[in-house]
Amino acid sequence: MAYIGKTNTTDTRLYEAVEYGAYSDPRQKSPLATTNGALLVNGGTTSAPMRDFNFALIAPTSGYFYSGETVTTGFYVGGTQIKLCKPGCRPRTQKINGNYPWKSGSAGTAYINRFTDGEVWVSGSPNTRSGSQLSYKLAGTALPRGIRYLFVQVVGGGGGGSYRGLGASTSGCGGSSAIGVCMIKLPENGYATLTVGGAGAGSSSTMGDGFPGGDSKITCGSFSFTAGGGKQGTYGTFGGGGGAAGTVSTSGDNADGRIIVQSNGIAGSQGTPGYSASVSYTDWAPEGGTASWVSAAGGAGASSAYGSGSPGVIGDIIMSY
Repeated sequence: MAYIGKTNTTDTRLYEAVEYGAYSDPRQKSPLATTNGALLVNGGTTSAPMRDFNFALIAPTSGYFYSGETVTTGFYVGGTQIKLCKPGCRPRTQKINGNYPWKSGSAGTAYINRFTDGEVWVSGSPNTRSGSQLSYKLAGTALPRGIRYLFVQVVGGGGGGSYRGLGASTSGCGGSSAIGVCMIKLPENGYATLTVGGAGAGSSSTMGDGFPGGDSKITCGSFSFTAGGGKQGTYGTFGGGGGAAGTVSTSGDNADGRIIVQSNGIAGSQGTPGYSASVSYTDWAPEGGTASWVSAAGGAGASSAYGSGSPGVIGDIIMSY
């Protein structure tokens, strides 16, 4: 375990080695967060004021996937030796300033690239510093720094609805996708791969079935989670059939990732698309707060003779720290 034993409270290396945030940061603060209190350092034998760094140090947690990522310091408060979080190792699901750090806008494959200096980028190619920057250098003061743990919401695409012929009284509606929320631990230097599933198109061809929604997947080291797309509605001469629900496939929990919550989708029927499956959970942080998500709904079948089916909803992946 890392240890910070410097007794000079103006040494900025303390801040390079630990997680910190603004004083308005909703995460719980360490007893070292205050800049005007007396701290006992050097084995508890000397008092010294903490210097004003204009940031608050974030308190460690217990009982979570990332809880062991701490640094033992040479600082004491009330006779208790203080531990602090390593940079990038104290995540929350909640939005930052009303926004999530990254949200997919289209179907396709991308890479979450992490570098040893602490930068993290979501890019179209592995091991590149391009696209959307999620994390900044450990040695800098831009936040967040050195992200290792990320929450990832994974939603497949909804299935498309079917064509409706003249003699058919109903058409088939698509099923909704599966959904899951995971936490991944990024490699110190390397990448995770994500795939966003597209929406299943509705059929416009004579006597045609709809198209299945695409699977969405996150792979990080030995951890993987797939939210299957909803299946297509099918055509029938005297009435169509609903598409099956998307299902979850996963490696299961391991050292590279954890599943927080998951749900299969909801099947469509002759007359009703598969509704969005919903999941909710208490945030994986001691501050709490409930996070809720929904899966991608299936598309409707054609509503009239010789009509085309509707597409399902596109899948997505949303990240937060």
